[in-house]
Amino acid sequence: MLVIKIEKLKKKYSVLIDDKEYLFLEDTILKYKLMPRHELDLNILNEAISYDKSLEYYEKAVNYQIKYAKGEAEVRRYLLDKGILEDDASRIINLMKERKILDDDKLIDSLIYSLVKKQNGKALIKEKLYQKGYKKEMIEQHLKLIDMDLYFECLEKLYKKIEHKYDKFDDYIRIQKIKAYLYGRGYSTSEISNLALK
Repeated sequence: MLVIKIEKLKKKYSVLIDDKEYLFLEDTILKYKLMPRHELDLNILNEAISYDKSLEYYEKAVNYQIKYAKGEAEVRRYLLDKGILEDDASRIINLMKERKILDDDKLIDSLIYSLVKKQNGKALIKEKLYQKGYKKEMIEQHLKLIDMDLYFECLEKLYKKIEHKYDKFDDYIRIQKIKAYLYGRGYSTSEISNLALK
């Protein structure tokens, strides 16, 4: 098979191979040397087509990750849902990691910080991160790095926000309802007991 002609279009290149036109991204052209008068066999052409498709999904995966702050597990699920093969999904994810676009360690720290600021306790943070596809060991490891001063400051703010929510109840029931609310937000019994509940 012979590359006859190559022409730049808006986003891709039109490559005429023998008597058939193919559309490729610039990275594919360079990787497979798809230049005029270059000979290639059918296997290389099929590999180039597959690679080009992966590159298109790479762009989509990058946009998805950046727009929604997704981790590796969610990006992989996104690609598989789009019909990408497991090997291609792994290749895309590895490329994103090489280019420092996908970094679960930095992302999980950022997510934990955000969840703490939104007044979520550790139990709820764990649950939310687990739902995002992070492994239990990684979650536990990063939860140990929480700024506990900030954590208790956020718990205190949440308490101040809701301390009068149950004023219509007598003191004992009001305090139990406050504790139940805070427990539901993921704070532990021992963390709640540090508050000066009135």
